[in-house]
Amino acid sequence: MPTNKVIIDKGRVVAARITPNKDLKKEIAHICETNNIKCAVILTLLGSLTECKLRRVYNTSVKRIAYDTKSGEPINDVEIYDIIEEKGPFEIVSAEGTISVNGMHVHLILSDSNGNLYAGHLLEGNIIFTTAEIFLIELPNVVSKRIFDSATGHNELTLAKED
Repeated sequence: MPTNKVIIDKGRVVAARITPNKDLKKEIAHICETNNIKCAVILTLLGSLTECKLRRVYNTSVKRIAYDTKSGEPINDVEIYDIIEEKGPFEIVSAEGTISVNGMHVHLILSDSNGNLYAGHLLEGNIIFTTAEIFLIELPNVVSKRIFDSATGHNELTLAKED
């Protein structure tokens, strides 16, 4: 039965270095797939990027209209997110997130050489500059999934003890 609380006795740490010109999100997914990780938490993620692509939080108070590109008709019931796309270099100042069988939920804070900060959800398109070092802690015997929650309107994390 899914729950929001699971007690973990111990976990396995997986560490990896991601080399230049690789996509950060794709590489995290590859590390998890290669190591058969189904549930994990990012302990630390350090490094640099040549470019970033982050999604800001969905703001329900801002009304936006999306249009079908072929017909030009308005599309109802669509969520429109702000995407940050910038050229670097950037330093990864902070990163945290969870890994589940349905993917990952990772937040990044980046800084540029002028001291500007960029923050948001990790998307594909964050390209490694010199390196990225990641340490994950796998949570053994735990199944984490993202299941639709009607209260939030999003797929939210659920946890269950694996038998």
